Amino acid sequence: MTLTPERRFLIRILRSFLRVPGAEAGLPDFPSAAGWDRLLALLRFHRLIPVACRVFSKEGLLASLPPSFAGALKEGNRESSARSLFLEAHLQSLGEAFHRRNIPFIVLKGPAIAHEYYDPPYLRPYGDLDILIRFDDFDRAGKLLGDRGFVPEDPTKVRFIDPAVKAVPLMNALIPGLSVDLQWETVTLYWGRKPFLSGEDTWRRVHEIGNGGGASFLGLDPTLLLPYQCVHLMSHHHFSPLISLVDIGLIVQEKNGPCTGRRC
Repeated sequence: MTLTPERRFLIRILRSFLRVPGAEAGLPDFPSAAGWDRLLALLRFHRLIPVACRVFSKEGLLASLPPSFAGALKEGNRESSARSLFLEAHLQSLGEAFHRRNIPFIVLKGPAIAHEYYDPPYLRPYGDLDILIRFDDFDRAGKLLGDRGFVPEDPTKVRFIDPAVKAVPLMNALIPGLSVDLQWETVTLYWGRKPFLSGEDTWRRVHEIGNGGGASFLGLDPTLLLPYQCVHLMSHHHFSPLISLVDIGLIVQEKNGPCTGRRC
């Protein structure tokens, strides 16, 4: 398959970020102005603007980029950081509320991956909070979230007592941009009818993840996080965006070394 220049450029950025052995130094030629626009569109689609900005900065190349392209990268960096701070503040508040009600929860994806595998965490953009709870706690968790302004994204599809749901997406009617995906299992249950995330083994193998601000939350053990990420990427995102593949790459590197994240 022949790759376009901007796609080759994108692969080069990822190889540099993941420190792939043998990754070439410098950047490939990029002669056309339209190419930079296409590259920017690709970076936005794959949620890689913060990663690209990091690579260009570390290699001392930001000043040599077209001003409009470099400006877009910096703006994307700021937006990613602001969005992360916004969601983390609400995650901390929700975590305290869950603890007061004695409802255990595990943070999936988003902030968990950002704080464990990315350095700094804002390099990993995310748009919502994915929270895993025990299925028996769905009623209590739903009431807690309802009391705090969360409503179903689609009221016609909410079935809190139906085991086939596995996840209920909620948005906050009082705080625009804040949404929670309340989960208890994954699509793997369809295949074997054997619990993957809802089994007690999952809850025995969690570990604490700090966010650098004194707060912490529970995250999946890497041996469970890796297959969960693969299944989620395949079943929900159809192998896109590429940031999900970067997540998987960092998790694998952390297990096998060398790695680039905060666990190194």
